Amino acid sequence: STLNNLADPPGQKTVPPGTLGKVDRTGIGKRTMILIPGAGFGGDSFKEFMETYAADYSMIAVTLPGFGGTAPLASPPETASFGDQLWTKSAVDAISGLIESEGIKDAVIVGHWMTGTQVAIRLARKYPDRIAGLVIVAGTAGMYPTDTITYPPAKMTSAWRVRAIDQY
Repeated sequence: STLNNLADPPGQKTVPPGTLGKVDRTGIGKRTMILIPGAGFGGDSFKEFMETYAADYSMIAVTLPGFGGTAPLASPPETASFGDQLWTKSAVDAISGLIESEGIKDAVIVGHWMTGTQVAIRLARKYPDRIAGLVIVAGTAGMYPTDTITYPPAKMTSAWRVRAIDQY
């Protein structure tokens, strides 16, 4: 009951926002495929897939900070809101940096599970001229916090979701 899972333990090594935990590359194909695993998974979860399609794609599997044995981002300040989406924005910024620094074009983005799907969709929207395809694998199920706010209103706005999570 005294452990705060939203605060870094003393001495925790962290990485700055906009950083990837790890980047794995495989393949010789002409088209690039960027694989983004979901929360709790590392890029190595795509290993068998990457080996199977190495002749068809040049694949980049990222591991987001804090997963797959990598150092995490620092915990956000207590005053941060869920609506700030600090970790999701950091992942988008980190992969955007990769896309831009390597001049990636005509890529296929694969997003897996919670976080991976949201990041993949945001990248596809941010780079419509560079992303040729978007694949969503095991997208996030709908979740409705109900402890402190009346169960979803008729029109569930982003503001309602943020308030619900912040209070939850």
